[in-house]
Amino acid sequence: MTDQPTETRRRGVGFWVIVGGAGLLVIATAWVMFLRTDPGSYDPREPRNIPLAGEQMADLELPLLDGSGTVALADLRGEVLVINFFASYCIPCRAEHAELTALSDAYGDRGVQFVGIVYQDTTAAITGFLDQYGWGDGYLYLQDPGSRAVVEFGVYGVPETYVVDADGVIVHKEYGAIVAGDLMPVLDELVAG
Repeated sequence: MTDQPTETRRRGVGFWVIVGGAGLLVIATAWVMFLRTDPGSYDPREPRNIPLAGEQMADLELPLLDGSGTVALADLRGEVLVINFFASYCIPCRAEHAELTALSDAYGDRGVQFVGIVYQDTTAAITGFLDQYGWGDGYLYLQDPGSRAVVEFGVYGVPETYVVDADGVIVHKEYGAIVAGDLMPVLDELVAG
């Protein structure tokens, strides 16, 4: 006659041995991966770490926010572009908006075109956002029907900002809210040639 509680305990112990072994395997794998990477070697601002860095910007034609026509991004070649994806519901977008419009004012006459592309938001909400936080002078505000630009640029969320050189090549990307001091050296270098 077998002792039921002892056999049940043995099965329970076996389960925990397997779970513990699997846990140790996961920890060991993570430790090996950590040892194989240099944590200081990753800088998201380095071109090699930016998706699409060094690649040609997508040739897209997007409607203006006010509905008065369309803009082909390819037609903007010859100028440095600062392309910002933003939304009215995005709190960091509100925080960065004054920085972007100030940069647009400062660099607009130096061959830099600022472009705001609406990220999954309504025209009414974005218009209200811009009425409240300010419309940038000379700033192009574009809609993105079907999120084509989001897909082409590989946008993960808002805000994200791309800098494109005069030849249409993506050279820089900022994740999160822009701080003017972070973007100015990039723009100064591109404007200087």
